Amino acid sequence: MVLPDTFIDQDSPAAMYAKAGLDAKGIVTRVFEALGREGEISAVQLA
Repeated sequence: MVLPDTFIDQDSPAAMYAKAGLDAKGIVTRVFEALGREGEISAVQLA
């Protein structure tokens, strides 16, 4: 997981991380995709 090599408009850090997929939801999604468990993403409760 890396920051995309594209321009992201200035915004709050939380919004920029979300657009890049580097917020908690994006990270959990990528982990489950890597594990081949895409259907279980909605079952995870984020703090």
